[in-house]
Amino acid sequence: MQRCEKVPIGFGYDESNNGRYPSIHVLAYSRIPQDFYIFPETNLLQKQRDHKKVNSKLRTPNRDYSFLLFTEADLERLHEKYKVLGVILGSLLFKESVSPPIHLYVDGGRYEREIDFAHKCIREVTGLKRREIFLHFGPRYDRRSPIVNLADEIANWLLRKKTPFLKLRDHLHRKPVIPLESIVR
Repeated sequence: MQRCEKVPIGFGYDESNNGRYPSIHVLAYSRIPQDFYIFPETNLLQKQRDHKKVNSKLRTPNRDYSFLLFTEADLERLHEKYKVLGVILGSLLFKESVSPPIHLYVDGGRYEREIDFAHKCIREVTGLKRREIFLHFGPRYDRRSPIVNLADEIANWLLRKKTPFLKLRDHLHRKPVIPLESIVR
């Protein structure tokens, strides 16, 4: 993520979810309030797959993104599946300068154990208190929340680009997977 003078007001998370590894996990950042509206189920956003506007959406200083490549080895190292989301979100927020409160929008429902571990990982890497971190989960947020819809579009764009995964490893916006499962209890 490129550094901005102002702190982003929120984040949207989604992944490529193609069933193959490495999978691409994206955290989109925004300071545009309209990006955090949650549309009703009756008024869903379209998933963007032509990617013609992705660069223009990201050229503004009010939006940015980071991503990571999550491998089978990363999954095996975790041993417990409930830790995956926390390690990924913590890794994506690692070394980011954020000010409280932060709001993070995630597609899909999650279990309480998964949410608690995600909170712990985010607190570990940001130094924020639990009451300063707001995690929002919901069905079809990739079609109901503009910021999650953007993260979905970026994940698909990175997956579909003709860029080999080896080149994505050196991409400016790529973050490493941090072994938070050994730090956070």
